[in-house]
Amino acid sequence: MKYLVITILAGFAVALFTYWLNKDKYDVDYILSEKIPTRFIEKDTLEKYESIQQITIRNNEEKHLNNLKINIKRNIIDFDIKKVALTDSIKYKKT
Repeated sequence: MKYLVITILAGFAVALFTYWLNKDKYDVDYILSEKIPTRFIEKDTLEKYESIQQITIRNNEEKHLNNLKINIKRNIIDFDIKKVALTDSIKYKKT
């Protein structure tokens, strides 16, 4: 009987430890498209062209993501964000 109780308590401790390790982790994927040039007339290099890129962010968990930050170190002229749920809220700071 003593070994049965110890085995059950050890299994419970392992389950709690596994839950504790995984409780604050998120499974988020992102896909960034290649540069899509918008001007084809100029004969300069592709880096100097005005271009478009798309970033897709996908949450693979059922947990809600709060305060997701995306930092882009380039000049952004315009952007468009599609909301998926009614509870989605967007705050952006353009610097």
